Formats: sequence, C-alpha cells, structure tokens
Amino acid sequence: MYFAAIREAQQVVREGVADPEAVDTLLRDCFNWPVGPLEMVGGANSGWD
Repeated sequence: MYFAAIREAQQVVREGVADPEAVDTLLRDCFNWPVGPLEMVGGANSGWD
C-alpha cells in the first residue's frame, strides 16, 4: 500500500495539485502516518527514524 501512496503522491506533485510538504502533512495528520510518502522516498536523509 505504501508504494501506491508514493506513486499517487508523486503524481499529485507532478500535476501541480499540491507541493510535497502539503502531501506529506495531509497523510501524517489525517491518516496518522508516522512519515509521509514523499518523506519516505528521502529515506535516511529525511530525518525520520
């Protein structure tokens, strides 16, 4: 499921619907995810444990 979320989040950003920070914030705040899908792509460099 996470890979599907990453693909969809990337598409939303590509289409200019929202910026990456907004997408990650939405999924963290509304779905209680520990990290947003675009932050996950950043891996160790994104600052999450």
